[in-house]
Amino acid sequence: MPSTTEQQVGADFSFKELRNRIHACLEENNLQLKGSWSILRKAIFIATSWILVYSAIMTYGPDSFWIAAPLTLVLVVFTLAMGLGVMHDASHRAFSRSQILNNIANLTLTFMGGSTIIWYQDHVISHHGHTNIPGKDPDIHTNGIFRFSPSDQYRWFHRFQHLYAVPLYCTKALIWVWYEDMNILATNKYKLRGKRLFMLFMEILASRASHIMLFILVPYLFFQSWAWTAAFYLSHWLLFSISMVLIFEVAHVANCQEFFPEQDKLEIDWALHQLLTTANFKTNAFMVWLVGGLNQQIEHHIFPTMTSIHYPLIRPIVMDYANEHGVPYLEYPKFRASLAAHFRHLKNLSKRPAAA
Repeated sequence: MPSTTEQQVGADFSFKELRNRIHACLEENNLQLKGSWSILRKAIFIATSWILVYSAIMTYGPDSFWIAAPLTLVLVVFTLAMGLGVMHDASHRAFSRSQILNNIANLTLTFMGGSTIIWYQDHVISHHGHTNIPGKDPDIHTNGIFRFSPSDQYRWFHRFQHLYAVPLYCTKALIWVWYEDMNILATNKYKLRGKRLFMLFMEILASRASHIMLFILVPYLFFQSWAWTAAFYLSHWLLFSISMVLIFEVAHVANCQEFFPEQDKLEIDWALHQLLTTANFKTNAFMVWLVGGLNQQIEHHIFPTMTSIHYPLIRPIVMDYANEHGVPYLEYPKFRASLAAHFRHLKNLSKRPAAA
């Protein structure tokens, strides 16, 4: 993979200048950086729809597989929309200018079985602060299971990584719920102290209780069958998991994004680093709605505290500024093109590297 340095591209690239252009655009259109009635209405619709579909599964699902199965697929869609289109914005304090509304929207993660505190540390701080820096970015850290970066140590089983990626991606959400968050608490990975550590402990208890109740105990009460309950639970979370993982991974792990293995922190301009390590993909209006604008990860990474509703508006400004400074604006023409690039990348890195 070719290396791009600040001397080669974007030597005079300035996040401050780009930010000023974006703020001028928002002011010209009488828009606020954070929140909008559109995203609030979207959140209410998603939450209401999730409750109605879940209730329908519990009420009518036990009578027929042909009712339970399609409704479970619909529930997965609304769970994705809630996580990517509501909670994700809220975790960046971009959902609303009201801290109360941000906290309420963020608690949908706890409701589903996750930890807002760990998500903030892992995603908002570590991933956004160290994008594609091996050893610092948790999104590309896999404990050696995958070789995402050319600098990752090669292991014999990586020759099959493009084959075992899909089944393992399906398990990611379950690993979060049943292992990773609790391991982070047990090891105190982020060196939390006092009240913050106690809050994490209580949140993990509450989130797991909510997860077990919503997805195991209540379904069993209605289905009266552990087999049907397991089918509902696994189909929902395996489909949710692979969808979520792929949305995030195609943005940073493919055949065009840069990796910076020798850095402990960003050593070039903030926005330039995000442009070099992140890619967008074009898609249809429904997909944009579903993923909360995360098809435009470039704009999100440069302006993470901006509500996702504004990404289409600022995209031409970011693209033009990148072009002015000779910086590649990485964008796939379709989602399936980004998927293909991701699996080509896995296949390319499945080969044993040549000896130095």
